[in-house]
Amino acid sequence: MASDKSAWVVGKVLAQQARARGDQPFIQFEDGAPSPYAQAHAMANHVGNAFGQEGVAFGDTVAVMLHNRLEHLWTWLGLHRLGAVYVGINTAYQGRFLTHVLANAGAHVGVEVLACLGLQPGTEPPKPEDILAFCVARMPYFAVPRYIAYLDAIPKTPTQKIQKHRLRERGLSAATWDRASVGYTVRR
Repeated sequence: MASDKSAWVVGKVLAQQARARGDQPFIQFEDGAPSPYAQAHAMANHVGNAFGQEGVAFGDTVAVMLHNRLEHLWTWLGLHRLGAVYVGINTAYQGRFLTHVLANAGAHVGVEVLACLGLQPGTEPPKPEDILAFCVARMPYFAVPRYIAYLDAIPKTPTQKIQKHRLRERGLSAATWDRASVGYTVRR
């Protein structure tokens, strides 16, 4: 007869290791400082609670499109703490292929999206609501951006490829528009 494996779930194992190993290194990402077990456990709880407050529950599918960073690990751990189903989406996917993959992932929720728009000099930026209306008509609801940032120029390489890492490093600013802060909701 098989032994009971209920204790071998990510959340329980991480909690047990955090109690036993506390400040010992759990992971070291690139050249950053090591993150101890206690921090990994705290971040998994923090992220899991945030998803739970957004309505994610046991068995829900969540599409995640994040680069190889500690935030990706915390998201993976947090979703597993809830018992949610994690669906990783390759960050290289774009356009119709990305839309197809997201639609077929069967996800109920997506990690919040930031849309950065480069404006031509002298042009008036479109209203954020108009951008969202355009996206809602063409994307699964969970891929519609929550945040919109207007930029003078999108950073590109000499061969005109978008430098997404520069946009990620930029992050959110006081000028970034947030649909949640104005009460704009996207329905399933």
